[in-house]
Amino acid sequence: MTQRTRRRTALLALCGKATAIALALFLIGSAVAFAGGKAEAAKVDDPAVADGNESPMLARLVAAGELPPLEERLPTNPLVVQPFDEVGRFGGEMRLFKTSNDDFTLTRQLGYEPLIAWPTQTGYGVPEPNLARAWEVSPDDTEFTFYLREGIRWSDGEPFTADDIMYWYEDMILNTDLNPTIPAVWRHGGEPVVVTKIDDYTVRFKFAEAFGTFLFHLASPGGLDIIRPAHYLKQFHADYADPDELARRVRDAGYDAWFELHDFAAIYYDDINRPVLHPWILTTPRGRDQQIAQRNPYYWKVDTAGNQLPYVDTLRIAIAPDTEVAIIQALAGEFDLLPRYVNTVTNRPLFAENMQQGNYHFAELRNDSSNVSVWHFNQTHEDPVKRAIFREPDFRKALSHAIDREEIIELIYFGLGEPAQGSPLPASAFYHERHARGYLEYDPDLANRLLDGIGLSQRDSNGWRLRPDGRRLEVLIESSADSMPHYADLTELMSQYWRDVGVYATPRMRTIAAHVELVNANQHDTGAWHGIGGGLVIGRLAHYFPGTGGWSAMGPPWGVWYNTGGEGGEEPPDHIKQLFEWQDALQAASDPAVQAEIMKNVFDQHYEMLYTIGISRWPPGYAIVHNRMRNVPDWWWDTATPPHPAMFMPQVWIAD
Repeated sequence: MTQRTRRRTALLALCGKATAIALALFLIGSAVAFAGGKAEAAKVDDPAVADGNESPMLARLVAAGELPPLEERLPTNPLVVQPFDEVGRFGGEMRLFKTSNDDFTLTRQLGYEPLIAWPTQTGYGVPEPNLARAWEVSPDDTEFTFYLREGIRWSDGEPFTADDIMYWYEDMILNTDLNPTIPAVWRHGGEPVVVTKIDDYTVRFKFAEAFGTFLFHLASPGGLDIIRPAHYLKQFHADYADPDELARRVRDAGYDAWFELHDFAAIYYDDINRPVLHPWILTTPRGRDQQIAQRNPYYWKVDTAGNQLPYVDTLRIAIAPDTEVAIIQALAGEFDLLPRYVNTVTNRPLFAENMQQGNYHFAELRNDSSNVSVWHFNQTHEDPVKRAIFREPDFRKALSHAIDREEIIELIYFGLGEPAQGSPLPASAFYHERHARGYLEYDPDLANRLLDGIGLSQRDSNGWRLRPDGRRLEVLIESSADSMPHYADLTELMSQYWRDVGVYATPRMRTIAAHVELVNANQHDTGAWHGIGGGLVIGRLAHYFPGTGGWSAMGPPWGVWYNTGGEGGEEPPDHIKQLFEWQDALQAASDPAVQAEIMKNVFDQHYEMLYTIGISRWPPGYAIVHNRMRNVPDWWWDTATPPHPAMFMPQVWIAD
């Protein structure tokens, strides 16, 4: 039996019964073709909107005197949303799913309300008005002035004004208890941003240097940070609250300091009492088997008939202990939307076979990611011997050549991928053919020669390569299978490939939160996540520059050094400093041609150094949508920036 046959047999055993059934169904031709896309929802900045209608559940509260009339709850110029298919009706609930440790799923579904937003029609291009009705940018790209919609209210009825943004700036970002070091994005040019309130509905951001990509940042999840309810958070802030009362609150909540309690209260999915600007309000805390979100009576968007959105009254979010439970529930038609976790390539035939029984259909997910998996070796490892080995470009190139990507694609992705490094998609303006196609050939002999050439030629009696200090070279292949179940099989295969060339590799799976914590603490050998930044590259740089998020695992202390202006972390070598210089230049540039030239330099260097190892382009994706849902688009981008499906307007989806 050949190595490839043994691996194939072992993998099928690992996949379990459900995946084996799925594989059999797939191989006999069970496949579903995607339908063509329908017209997409559009957002219109139109001040002339009729008084409109509201949900009966809110109308009853108005009649009872418990809620102001609709015209007093809407802004003077609400944002108008064109439904996908039809003007909807109010009522019903949408049944969703998340794992217990993935709160970002909530932002993906209900929490995407930045100042400016990515357009629903494409997901890319120029950001559109959202909380801000308009904005101006200075010719030198250093000043950004935003004009807020007048009359928007938080979910508790309090006005949303420039004071809320100023609270984030003056009382959070500039407060050394809450932010000992100002994040790099807010000290662009080496100096803190200066935020000025012009009037109640106008705010200006001024940077020391050109920040041509600032609008991209504001339209991405990171831009949500500036939206804070000042009137609520002041009761937890030492500069505003009564000291004795604040001390009591801190003690009762089990914290040691006021800023810890403030951090909790500032996050809507931590503190469900925190007012929001979202279409739905969480009413159930963590730790339950489900979370409930009810419609926001002060939500500030309407449809083209003047009806206050959203249409659906309630979100019921199941918290399943694992994805296997979710698969069983999904097959039984117990969810209305499953765009994550269970909708893997391996599960697709199983879900296709059971469509009629479960009463659901597929919507196409067009993946924005560059790669199914991008692997970083920790070049700032605390073990100095591993650090030296991991910093060798030929070590990374060798392990790339040791991977049989065609076999991975055949076994895990049913032949529907394409070998590639973690480089932007061909449709991106930043596509780099040489980097995307470099070091992909499956060539164990070349891998062995490269490893021998960097001083790893000595082996023990079992054939394992020895480090320069005489110890066996062991590598932990570390990631999370929480929302990427196929990673369990992928890492098992990769460990076999690397063992075949003498590197004692062992897969280790963790929860998402535990894996991110491990990487941020610089305690990992390798770290991996899907290739964010495939289409929308700007704002999704974790695989291209160190220190740009929990999935940027090539050298976390380098990121700390960069983000603290050299005050913390570890000073990087010159070639990494060059990456940071290009990152600064990219953030400053608003000219697409200049951005493209910068990123060409970046990927030229990535090709030479092979900082990360990619596996394959994503196969066509799908979301599971229950047939009782209407006004749901036939396709949307599978991406966290902008977050899906929130940017495809669940506010206009209808639950029959």
